[in-house]
Amino acid sequence: MLKDIKNFSLPEVEEKVLEKWEKEGTMKKSFEKNRGEKEFVFYEGPPTANGKPGIHHLEARAFKDIITRFKAMQGFHVPRKAGWDTHGLPVEIAVEKALNLKDKQAIEDYGIDKFNAQAKELVFAHLQDWQDFTKRIAFWVDMENPYVTYHNSYIESLWWLFSEINERGYLKKLQKTLPWCPRCQTALSSHELAQPGAYREVTDPSIYVKFPLAEAKSDKPIANSYLLVWTTTPWTLPGNLAVAVDPKLEYKKFEVKNASNSEVEYLISYNQPPEIEGFEVKEVEKISGQELIGLKYQSPFNLPTDALNKLKGHKLHEVWVGDFVTTEDGSGLVHIAPAFGEEDFRLMGIKENLPVTITEKIEMAQGFPGAGKYVKEADRDIVKDLEGRNLLYKFSRIKHEYPHCWRCDNPLFYVVRESWFIEMSQLQKQLIKGNEKINWVPSHIKEGRFGNWLSEIKDWSISRNRYWGTPLPIWVSEDEKEKFVVSSLEDLQKYSPNQNTFYLLRHGEARANIEHVVAAGPEDSPEHTSDLTELGEKQVAQVAKELKKEEIDLIFASPYLRTKKTAQATAKEIGKEVAFDDRLKEIDGGKLNWQPLKEYWALFKDDQEKFDKAPEGGESLADARKRVLEF
Repeated sequence: MLKDIKNFSLPEVEEKVLEKWEKEGTMKKSFEKNRGEKEFVFYEGPPTANGKPGIHHLEARAFKDIITRFKAMQGFHVPRKAGWDTHGLPVEIAVEKALNLKDKQAIEDYGIDKFNAQAKELVFAHLQDWQDFTKRIAFWVDMENPYVTYHNSYIESLWWLFSEINERGYLKKLQKTLPWCPRCQTALSSHELAQPGAYREVTDPSIYVKFPLAEAKSDKPIANSYLLVWTTTPWTLPGNLAVAVDPKLEYKKFEVKNASNSEVEYLISYNQPPEIEGFEVKEVEKISGQELIGLKYQSPFNLPTDALNKLKGHKLHEVWVGDFVTTEDGSGLVHIAPAFGEEDFRLMGIKENLPVTITEKIEMAQGFPGAGKYVKEADRDIVKDLEGRNLLYKFSRIKHEYPHCWRCDNPLFYVVRESWFIEMSQLQKQLIKGNEKINWVPSHIKEGRFGNWLSEIKDWSISRNRYWGTPLPIWVSEDEKEKFVVSSLEDLQKYSPNQNTFYLLRHGEARANIEHVVAAGPEDSPEHTSDLTELGEKQVAQVAKELKKEEIDLIFASPYLRTKKTAQATAKEIGKEVAFDDRLKEIDGGKLNWQPLKEYWALFKDDQEKFDKAPEGGESLADARKRVLEF
């Protein structure tokens, strides 16, 4: 094999080895080796073929290849199945860019069916690159029989998993505060937030806000007395429902005196309030965190009365115990807005009727400063409003880590959403115990990144408000008391309310078939009418006899002469009536009606274009499909 190599060259040796393996079918032989022995099954975690392979794929596949070859050498039968990840937002975003679609509404205007068809076409854009790459790095995997995530067989296997998870009591529809991408308009899971690069340094407002303390019985403000609250998200303040403190901490009351007019205010904080030019700050009293619990205050923004009425029975605008309060930054008093914070939502436990102070597009709702603006832009309006009412103690800016969407790079926002979850919290102990048995390389991952993730594991949000993915096989009754999870295509058919069997019958041979013309549009003259030929009548008679034994109940047909005669002859044979409907007509060719078919076909470069393009005065395939589906 190497005798023709004059000067040793590793790339040349590699190519010679690959050539020998290809010629002798070595890889396929390895798949058959040890058949009948104990199996070590390998399904590759599927890459996406709409992107090109990179150096990180080479590194990962090197490890995979070493392990599977080693297991084969140990005597295992090692099936090695390739896979393609073809679903999900990365594909959708690529299609959006290709079609210049800006958001979900643009996708729906374009047509979800057409959008998904484009996604299906795009997913294998770099298939040849992947095949060449796989062969060149000598990664032995069966690419001739891959699993593909958009194939029904794969989707059906996921449906079975959902059904099993539901049977074990882990599948729940819950309302929780979730990371939400306004650009993709869908929630992300905690796992997605753990993706490398998800957190990035940003500059945000850093504001200290004065929450006026209130009398316990009347809710009237106590003069010049405030809770000092720090936040980097001013836009969440209209949704404030509580303030959290750590009861184990020792807080202080600070006197803040205006040097120019001797006016005095009292602020409660753990840390000394930031220095402000022209003001003198001194500690005047120590207060235990426990003493603060239950104190009432006035929220910096008023929620609508009807929104507050829906929350009667909950302790609103009081100081709560918070086990997550920290003192490294800020004041040690945490602003709680359950609609916009995971810990906030968990703390207050309000499951319904949370006040909505932003829109679906992450813009401020009407009635609040910055209404209609993107919330990050509305921060300025919020701050200005607070300053105008003497509730802003100090404004500055801070650099900190903030989560971003790993797919589109836009900032994420924690908002309350209803979603389907797998309750991983129920499995936490099992998972931690199982992790102990895993031989991690490098070993620090066991207790480090992976161990930490398990110790803080969150319920897995699995539903996405998107289009190109596995459809959730979950049906819920109108009162939401019953839930049914379909486990297979057979299940879907079995429980479908529509159990009709439909027969699609094409008309018999007609004049237009012989003349090869577009037989559509009004039949307003003998020249513009396509009748059945003698052969066509015989074809219909034969088919009608075969259909007689099928116990057909209803016949619907297009009103064209050729289809009318076909339907009537069939109806006569089986003894049923015919109903005619214009929505079942042939696709309208517009100015090309009754013109040669080749002129019609010449309009389109491929089948996909038929969905988007129509002859002058005619229909596209998408138009015709919409019409027929309305039948």
